[in-house]
Amino acid sequence: MQRVEMSDRQNQIVDTATQLLATEGARRFTVARLAVEIGVTGGAIYRHFELQRDSAPIPTEVMTDSGEMVGMVMKAGETAVTVMALLDKANTSAYGQPELTKVNIGVRDRPGILISGHDLKDLEELLEQSKDAGVDICTHGEMLPANSYPAFKKYNHLVGNYGNSWWQQQQQEFDSFNGPILLTTNCIVPVRDAYRDRIFTTGRVAYP
Repeated sequence: MQRVEMSDRQNQIVDTATQLLATEGARRFTVARLAVEIGVTGGAIYRHFELQRDSAPIPTEVMTDSGEMVGMVMKAGETAVTVMALLDKANTSAYGQPELTKVNIGVRDRPGILISGHDLKDLEELLEQSKDAGVDICTHGEMLPANSYPAFKKYNHLVGNYGNSWWQQQQQEFDSFNGPILLTTNCIVPVRDAYRDRIFTTGRVAYP
């Protein structure tokens, strides 16, 4: 296998890209995201590798052995499993082991906030900040499993789940939900004017 000789800066870029792919996945990986982590501009990433903008920003190794390729794929899978195990440990150590839970589908007759994504810490902070405000909290999309964690069941204003997966009918559901919408780590599909002024994020989210 022929390897590419790289500078310290190139190695830093590759290492950072590997970490991002392992922790956030290929779907959210972009050169702009990588550049932010490195502390350079997106154009600088390409200049370090003398590639065109439609090329991959990371040098690849030339492989002729299918066994080596399979080995790399298996290693990538092993890394993904390790990362998911760490994430699960972080969630369960903070919020308990998820329990079989019957979840209300829909809303009540009080003001409400819709929260979507995967970040349970963001949900915890929202619940704490709103617990005496007379406001209901509804999960959406991939936040649905949060209803099964024991630590969240003490919040009476976490009333259930509203809507489906983030991509299926997001525009229609956000349009019909009559309240603020908070995106944590989830993806936003093109935003409609009907709810543009009431959608918020806690950090970076994917936007096509």
